[in-house]
Amino acid sequence: MEDSFELLNPYEKAQFIDARLAWASCGALCGEVHKRICNPLNDD
Repeated sequence: MEDSFELLNPYEKAQFIDARLAWASCGALCGEVHKRICNPLNDD
C-alpha cells in the first residue's frame, strides 16, 4: 500500500489523507476498532 501511495501525485495524496482523516474523525475508526476487538475472527 505504501508503494501505491508513493505513485500518487500531491493532489491525490492530499485527497487520500483527507478521506482517511474524515473517516477517522466521524466515529468510523472507533467502530472499526470495537468490531476488531470484539470479533477478532470475523473478517467482515
